[in-house]
Amino acid sequence: MDAQGRAVSLPGYLLVLARITDRDRFGAYIQALPPVYAEYGGRYLAVAPAVTVEHFGLSEPPQSTVVSHWPSLGRLVEFWHSKPYRQVAGLRAGTGEFTCVGVEGLEAPTTDDPIRAVVAIIGNVPTRALVEASGGTALAIARAAKVEPLEGAWTQGDLALYTFADVARARKMLGDFSSGQRGRSLLLPVAA
Repeated sequence: MDAQGRAVSLPGYLLVLARITDRDRFGAYIQALPPVYAEYGGRYLAVAPAVTVEHFGLSEPPQSTVVSHWPSLGRLVEFWHSKPYRQVAGLRAGTGEFTCVGVEGLEAPTTDDPIRAVVAIIGNVPTRALVEASGGTALAIARAAKVEPLEGAWTQGDLALYTFADVARARKMLGDFSSGQRGRSLLLPVAA
């Protein structure tokens, strides 16, 4: 609720973990996607090819990763099941393996700091205070039961998404945190 007692819609976030096997065919999907995203209010926060994603904690094969912001989780789900998106999604059939999940976000961040990196913490999520003390701004923190699977199986537990204005501080926090964690974290660069 806002100060006047009106219901406020919380943002939604889409996390895509992808192992692309046919880059040429996948390119057609990427070209067709932006207008459909825009129609439903989606915008990219980070689009990171596998070679640019920094991994911390448990090791898994590299994955290309996308994090996008939506006006609400409901709007994200509406987009995902819409006819326009289903038509575009057909372009990526057979181009790789995808795990796509949605989560409801927290209240809009109150910082005007530029976003230089997005961090996805998967599995064993540290306390919000720990990450924020390292310079992170929380976007979403979801227990496994609150992660909305859209495609592929989500068996990885909890999920937290943060932004950082300082990539070095994000890297240090993830390095310190990953030494004892059971989950994994991904540091995604954001194009300037």
